[in-house]
Formats: sequence, structure tokens, C-alpha cells
Amino acid sequence: MTLVNTVAPANEEINKGRRAEIAANMSWVAANHDIKFGYQFMRTVNVRGNVGISNFPSGFRAVYRNGVPDSVNTYNTPTEYARKTHENAYYIQDKWRAAQKLTLNLGFRFETIYGWINGKGEQLCQQATIFIAAQCFPAVEGAPDWKSPTPRFSAVYDLRGDGRTALKFSVNRYRGFLQGGSYPDLVNPIKTANDTRAWTVCAAGQTSGCDLNGDKIAQINEFGPSTGFNLGTTNRFAAGVTWPKVNELSAEVEQQLPGNVVFSVGYFYRSTFDQIGSTNVAVPRESYTPITITEVSSGRTVTVYNQAAALRGLFDVVYDNSDTLDETFHGVDFSAQKRMSNRWMLMGSVSLGSNDTYIHGTGDLNNPNFQNGRGPEDLSIPVQAKVSASYVLPYDMKLGASALHYTGWPDTNTVRVTAATVRLTQVNQDIVVEPRATTRKDDLNVVDINFGKTLTRGRFKAEPRVEVFNLLNTGVITSRINQYGPTYGNAIEVYGGRTIKFGGNLNW
Repeated sequence: MTLVNTVAPANEEINKGRRAEIAANMSWVAANHDIKFGYQFMRTVNVRGNVGISNFPSGFRAVYRNGVPDSVNTYNTPTEYARKTHENAYYIQDKWRAAQKLTLNLGFRFETIYGWINGKGEQLCQQATIFIAAQCFPAVEGAPDWKSPTPRFSAVYDLRGDGRTALKFSVNRYRGFLQGGSYPDLVNPIKTANDTRAWTVCAAGQTSGCDLNGDKIAQINEFGPSTGFNLGTTNRFAAGVTWPKVNELSAEVEQQLPGNVVFSVGYFYRSTFDQIGSTNVAVPRESYTPITITEVSSGRTVTVYNQAAALRGLFDVVYDNSDTLDETFHGVDFSAQKRMSNRWMLMGSVSLGSNDTYIHGTGDLNNPNFQNGRGPEDLSIPVQAKVSASYVLPYDMKLGASALHYTGWPDTNTVRVTAATVRLTQVNQDIVVEPRATTRKDDLNVVDINFGKTLTRGRFKAEPRVEVFNLLNTGVITSRINQYGPTYGNAIEVYGGRTIKFGGNLNW
């Protein structure tokens, strides 16, 4: 089988956290201004580590491909450390009624973050294992040490002054998503790390990197050379690296119509830039050799790039802002709502969107095996449509229904090149063989209904109800194997089948 793990967890992880926050603000209202300013502070401590993988105090993981030895991962465990951050934010905002028809919202926010590992000034030490030597490293401090000004602006204009037609506009800057503790980990010399070593079926005359006794049980004397442990000792931030940023722009028209109906249409744009990518400058892009092969499990012809053997296990990873990782989103939303009146209400929306991103995350930007790198996000939905309605029947009975349509999620189709096809310096290599969204999963169409009644007796009120989810019993695959081979397309997750739920409320 492909892409199947055992039921038991692969390792015993340590993940404990605590957070302390302080917030203070003050408001001042004067004439046409409503001003608010404040301060926020947050301290986080996240203890991370790994007790051991299969064989305390350090172990390995054997990888099989359709029951055949494929490779081995060895680890530097046990590890344990505490990554810590301090975050500060100062802000001021003003809701300004600049004119009878115009309201402006002006804001400015200044944020800082400082990260370190364990105690400040404290050395970080790797415990000796059968796979890695004991050693101590200088303290990790100021990872990151960033400051970010973020202005905000929005405006609402009442076109006719009657509150029925509103024009809305906003343009804002945000700092990019930051999971604070993850940045100290980039240069953490004692974080949990693993390498990959060849361990396959032995060819004629082969004496290493294979299952020497043919028992399909990995043993240390059978392992091939290590691809190296990419620990924080080989990682560094580039000078001048800055906080990732997000610019957002929106424009919307909202119109009230007769019959308690509200209609709106809006355009939304988002640009994410200055994201942080990694480049292993010790292994230049030109040091890889292209090889065109036919991958044995899938029969697909692909080009794989083999790392120069002389550079095996070398790391000098520089983290820096990279425009390769830039993301953009364009979207248009249409919505309409008929508020509850005359015993019924109806609301619906259609969202159209497209985005473009770098699909390989923060993988080595020097590695040419990261092919077909641009495409939509993995959960991108170009068309979403939703409608819901409710109707109050006689005798205090209520009937409701909703329906939704999602375009199918995009596939990222890959092949895995292993020693069964060609022996590579990096042992195994995954290749994205075509642009993401070349194929998509089936569209999702779902209908739900609910029925309820209100029963009143004295001070008691009961509201029994019946809800039917997925009335049409749609069985769309929402996740499937995308690695070409004998199990390609097999379902991993399927949308939940029809479910009938009985419930109610009782008040007195």
C-alpha cells in the first residue's frame, strides 16, 4: 500500500505552552471624532521536543513502498527546549464623521516581536546519540527581532444621505501571519531533525544501503550514507530580513431595496509579500544534474535533478524575504438578503475568486526539483454559492432549508522517485508533475433541511426540531491520494453521508 502509516504514533512529542497577555486602552470622544488608543503585550512560552522514535534514546523509522524496503529516517532525539517570544503593539484609531454623508476610519498600529530559546544567554546542548555527537552551541536570541508599522484606512459614503445606498472602501496593511515560536526554531541547533538513508532490496554485489539479510527489518549496519541533519547550526537569517506583510484593498456597494431586501457587490484584493524562504547556498542550483527517467510505480516520464554526491549532507541555509513566495488573491462577492417579514426570509451569496501562490512552501529555493511551483492554494474554491431560506408555517411550525455549491478542491499530482527507479544522492525525491489544479476533485453540492415547532404551556416552552444534513446523500471525495501509482485517486476522506438529528430546547 502507498501513503499508509501504522496506527501507533510515529513518536512521542513534547508540546506544552503558556501565554500571558496585558491590554490597556482609552477612548476619547470630541465633536466628530471617536478616538481610541491602546497598548497590548503578549509573552509566549512553548516547550517542544521529542522523547524518542521507536528506540529510546534515539531511533529510526523504516519506510516501505508497497511492502518493499525503501529508505530509513534517523533522528537526533531525545530533544527538549523552550522557545519564547515577547510581542508589543501600540495603536491609535479614529472614527471621524468628516461630513454628513462621509465617515472615515483612520488607524495606525506599531508592533514588535523578539524571540529566543531557553534562557537568555544560555548555551543550547545536543545530547549524544548513536546517530549524532554531543555538542553545545551559542545562545539563540533575537530570532526574530522585528518591528512593523501597519496603517489602516476605510471610508463609508452614504450616496443619497438616506441610509439606503452605501459605498464602502478600505485599504489596509497587516503584518504577515506569524506563528511566533516557529521563527526561533529556524536557527535552533537542538530542534528535532532527521536525515534520510538508503535502505532498499540489495542488488547483486551490493554491501551497504540495503536489506543485507533479506528480513525486511532495518538494522544499523544496513543503512546507507546520511543526507545530513539540517539543524539550526547550519541555518541563519539574512541581514535585513523583515516581517512578512499583507496589503488588502476592498470596494463594496450596498443597496437597500423595497420589500426588506438588501443587495451588495464587493471586490477584494490581497497581496502577501516579503515572505521568508530558505536557500541552501552550500548546494548551488547548478550543482544538480538533470536525469529523465520513467518512474516505475506510475509509468510517468519525469525529469529529476540529482544532487552532486560531493555536496551530500552540506547545509548553509539562509532565510530571507523572497518574491518567489509572493501570493495574490482577487475576489468578487455578490449577496442578497430578504429580511424576515410576511413569515419568510431568504438570503444567498455567490463568491468568485482566484489566487496565485508558491505551492512548495519554504522548501530550498535552490532545489530545481521543486517544479510547477505556481498555482492556487490547496483549498482554493473558484466558485462558491450558498442560499438559505426559512418559512413560518401555521401553528408555530418553522421550516428551513439551505443549499451550497463548491467547485472541487485542486489536486497536486506527484510522483516519488526512489531507488527502485534511479539511485539519487538525496535517496528519494517527490516531483510535482503538472501545475496544481490540472485536475480537481468533484464539485460539492449539499442540501440541508430542518423542521421545528414551538409548544407553549404556562411558563414552559418546548421547541422540538428535526434536522437532516446532506439530504441528497452526496458522497464527494474531499481528500484523495495524489501520488501517481497503483493507489492514485483512492479516497482518504469522503463528505459525511445523510444524517438525521433529533433535538430540542426546553425553557421555563
